[in-house]
Amino acid sequence: MSAAAPASSASSAGSSRSTRSISARRSRRPWRARSPSARWPAAGSRLSRRAIELANENIKIETDRFNLGKSTNFDVLNRLEELRQAELRKTSALIDWHKAEAVVQALTGDILPTYGIAIQ
Repeated sequence: MSAAAPASSASSAGSSRSTRSISARRSRRPWRARSPSARWPAAGSRLSRRAIELANENIKIETDRFNLGKSTNFDVLNRLEELRQAELRKTSALIDWHKAEAVVQALTGDILPTYGIAIQ
């Protein structure tokens, strides 16, 4: 037995109106039109570059403090480690993105044409 009651024409008309309004709202959002893979690397790259810039600034500030006798070499080395970690996170994110892109291409069957490979 079916637990669902047959839909009336009024409810199906309301349903199609809500579907149209949702799709109309989505089409007005240009950022939704692009695929996530097109947005995420750019955003992650900007964030990573900014983190590296800030880490470099911190190194300069800490080095200046060290030269004035207000900081220790341990603090300078910690700032250098923070820079190394920021660079490592950027590289890791890039590797993860490329791996995910390869998985998506493999699942959609686009991986061979992407690299110009034709099976005869």
